[in-house]
Formats: sequence, structure tokens, C-alpha cells
Amino acid sequence: MNAFVNSSASPINAATPVDDDDVIRLSEYLDILIDRRWLVASITCLAVALGVAYALLSTPIYQSNLLVQVEDSAPDAKNFLGDTANLFDVKTPASGEIQIIRSRMIIGGAVEATRLYIDARPHYIPVIGEWLSRRAKGLSEPGFLGLSGYVSGAEAIDIAKFDVPSVFEDQKPFTITAQTGGEYTLTHPDLNESITGTVGKLLTQQVAGGTLALVVSRIDGKPGAQFVVSRASLLATTEDLQKRLQLSEQGKQSNVISATLEDTDRDRLRRILNEIGLQYVRQNVDRKAAEAEKTLQFLDGQLPDFKKQLENSEDAYADFR
Repeated sequence: MNAFVNSSASPINAATPVDDDDVIRLSEYLDILIDRRWLVASITCLAVALGVAYALLSTPIYQSNLLVQVEDSAPDAKNFLGDTANLFDVKTPASGEIQIIRSRMIIGGAVEATRLYIDARPHYIPVIGEWLSRRAKGLSEPGFLGLSGYVSGAEAIDIAKFDVPSVFEDQKPFTITAQTGGEYTLTHPDLNESITGTVGKLLTQQVAGGTLALVVSRIDGKPGAQFVVSRASLLATTEDLQKRLQLSEQGKQSNVISATLEDTDRDRLRRILNEIGLQYVRQNVDRKAAEAEKTLQFLDGQLPDFKKQLENSEDAYADFR
């Protein structure tokens, strides 16, 4: 028995009804903005005020660079490789000199010469202290809201030497308070009592773990002004400077190295870069001087043999004649 089913499909209407709740009505959002206009305006003004305050109160960061020219000891090889540099990765002498500049011998020497491991700054008023000090013309009266020691003027301190036991390195900072007659007091949470010293004179004190040695060269501040002084380890300071220092070769096979560094203190930034350049030039001169000395020693050792050979040659020539 054969059954034949004839089914017919009617077309489906593509235009399906849309719920009115799903339709985006811009007029409703506009009404909400109008009703909350004061809230929107307040938030906008607050955001603008915070941005302006951050731009004015934040500590500026300065950037400077140092250019070092590397002398090529093998110019013929450079000229030969210059034509094939586009095909092969040829390392120029600047590549090796970059590693020398970044080495602990150069960076560590610059850290020691500039005493970068010593951080001494005035105890500024919170938030606005540094901003006020950058615009101040003279010294300020120490104190803020009943708290003594805070300053906001042109106070400054210069420390020529600050050696502490290793237990005090990379720890809580010391506090130096200016006194009358060129004296000052040094305090720390781990010290049992404050230590009194005189500007320009060496201060030594036996503390936990060893001997503390401090020389304050200059203090610009009224009596009661406080300064925050911290001592970092030489190794940690050297490694931090190695990370922050950016070294690159200017151009292609130019043998000119650019050393770029950023810091919040312009004078300190200048001193660090200058000292890095001096350390590099000094080690380069010492290296060439050592090579020249070894060459002279070798020639001095060979001179008697050369002299004997010359005498034998003269005797042979005389016998020949």
C-alpha cells in the first residue's frame, strides 16, 4: 500500500513584533542627564580639580643624556664589514663598550664618587611641601599644624660622609634636626638616644652592629627644621642605577653611545652622568696605559737579545768585508 503525503509549507513572516521595552530611547537618557546634571557637573569638576592638583603637586622628573664616542681600533675591518652589515648581524665596537659602561666597575665607581647611596632631603609638609619649596625664596618657619620639624621653604642639606653598620642600610631613615650655633641632632627609631654633632666636623658613635660616621657639610634651615637622611647599600644602589641607565648606539655603526637617565633632582642627575663619563674615560685611559706598559716591558725584555743579534750581525758584516 503506497501512501503519499502532500505537505505544503506557508512562508514565515520575517517581520516579527518587537517589544517596546527593548527599544533604546535616547530621550530617556537625555532626561536622566538633565535630572542629574548637578551630579554630573560635580563629578566632572572634581576629576578636573584632581588632575590639575596632580599636575601641579607631583614631583617633576628630569631626563638627560650623555654621548660617548668609541674609538675603533680596527678601522680596516670596519670598512670591510660596512658593505655586508645589511646582510649579517655584525657587532660593532660600541656593543662591547656598552657592556663596559654598564659594568659594576663604572657604575659602582660613579655611585661612590657621587655618594648616590646617601639620600638627604628636607622633611617637607605632606602633599604640598615640595610644591611650596619649589616656589619659595627663603627659609620657612619649621612646623605644621602643631607638628614640629616640617618645612616648606628653601631648606637644604649636604652630607659629605655617612657610613652606618649594615643593619641600618636600606632601613628606616634617620632624622637630622638643625639646632643653634651650627649644631644638629641625629635621631633614629633604633637608637636609644639622640646624637649631637657639629656642621663640618666628623661625628662618630658606637651603635648596634658597628660604628656610625657622619659629616654634615652644610645645613640651610632655621633651628628646629628637620631633614630625612637614609643610607642605602652600595650594591643595591649600583644595581638600581644599572637598571635605570639606558644605553644604546646612536645610528648604525656610528660608534657613538647614548646614555640616558631620569631623576627627580636636576643637580644629582647632572653629577651622575658626568661621573659615569669620567669613570669610563678613566678606565679607558688606564687600560691603554696598562697595555702600553706591558708592551714596554716586553720590549725591555727583548732588547738584550736584539742588541746581541745586532752585534753578531755587525761582526759578521765586518768579517765579510
